[in-house]
Amino acid sequence: MQQVLVGKKEICNFVRRSWKTIQEWLDTRGFPAKKINGVWESDGELITQWRRRQITGDSEEAVTPVTGRRRRTSGSRS
Repeated sequence: MQQVLVGKKEICNFVRRSWKTIQEWLDTRGFPAKKINGVWESDGELITQWRRRQITGDSEEAVTPVTGRRRRTSGSRS
């Protein structure tokens, strides 16, 4: 089931961290949140998947921090 998180407060409550920490993760670790029409939004399932990758170090795909777009980390091309 999808859990849409709307606003900084909902996102902070879900991850149990301050907005300052989340901003750092947005800038450096590809945290899955985006400002849409002036309101921050995210998805609980995406955050859970992101956390698992952070914990396990599993990164078949890495997320570029600035754009949030996925890029392959291996040298192979499809």
